[in-house]
Amino acid sequence: MLWTLGEICGALGVAVPSESDAGLAVTGVSIDSRTVVAGDVFVALKGTPGGGFVSSFGSAGDGHDYVKMAIEKGTVAVIVDHEMAGVTVPQIVVPCTHMEGLWKLGEAARTRFEGLVIGLTGSAGKSGTKELLAALLDAPASVGSYNNFWGVPLTLARLDPLAKFAVLEMGMNQVGEMARLSALVRPHVAVVVNVLPVHLEHIGSLEGIRQEKLSIAAGLVEEGLLVLPEGLSAQES
Repeated sequence: MLWTLGEICGALGVAVPSESDAGLAVTGVSIDSRTVVAGDVFVALKGTPGGGFVSSFGSAGDGHDYVKMAIEKGTVAVIVDHEMAGVTVPQIVVPCTHMEGLWKLGEAARTRFEGLVIGLTGSAGKSGTKELLAALLDAPASVGSYNNFWGVPLTLARLDPLAKFAVLEMGMNQVGEMARLSALVRPHVAVVVNVLPVHLEHIGSLEGIRQEKLSIAAGLVEEGLLVLPEGLSAQES
């Protein structure tokens, strides 16, 4: 069991839909109805995120349109931004399923996690580095390239609270995104793999990218460690 429904509601600061549901076992967290498995809670995200984040997908879709499909595949509860008619599982209603839903659940997961957290970023090679570290430490890690404002909280929300290590990949394509992700992850070790001229259309300059990548240190825990590639200095950041 990953969560109980009562724990999820507590993390989101809302009442349990029914007291009889408080002990309901939740074994996974999903944002994609195509990959839902029995026991998941399904978070109905919209194409336009909250919290000031910008999505290149815009209004590409609304997860509320796929709630019934998720239920058919075995989801045991849903996180939605309005109560939906005809839904046969408990509905956790929040104002914004991204920031008041998935993000808060990620925060709660990080708070309860007592293992060592490694956060890493880079313009290239971060996924391979993540996979290497995860294999060496036998640690849970971000799936694929789940490294943005929905992928990072999702990875945290799925994190086994009893694991000894966790490795999270963090990416960015907008100013300020890295610092906010780092504050969510609160890594014990933050790693910058490299800094290359990628996402210049969003950040503006290589120096801007350097500053954004180095802001992975923003959420470092007290006495945390920042690991940089040779030639990259954090002294001016």
